[in-house]
Amino acid sequence: MIIFVIKAMVIALCLYCFIALALINSDVARQHVGESLDFSVTSENSIDNSPKLSFTAQDNSRLYYRQYGNNEGPLIVVLHGSSAHGGLYAKLSHALSNNVKRIQN
Repeated sequence: MIIFVIKAMVIALCLYCFIALALINSDVARQHVGESLDFSVTSENSIDNSPKLSFTAQDNSRLYYRQYGNNEGPLIVVLHGSSAHGGLYAKLSHALSNNVKRIQN
């Protein structure tokens, strides 16, 4: 049984290395050398003019959020991942604020 597991691991490692070397030597990577994303232009839909509020977390880091709608009523929290920002949900938040009382993102 142990020999079978070791053989499977060696085969998987060889396959992994083969795929990695094939991708490194492929032309796809060479076609995009020197290209980068242009962050100087943003879409008007992603810009949000709502005031940015903040609070201090328990670890003393500053966390920022935006609030839409009325302060009374149910709270809806819209979260994003680490590679995004709350401005991406501005259009959604404005649309939801017409139907619910309070939204934070």
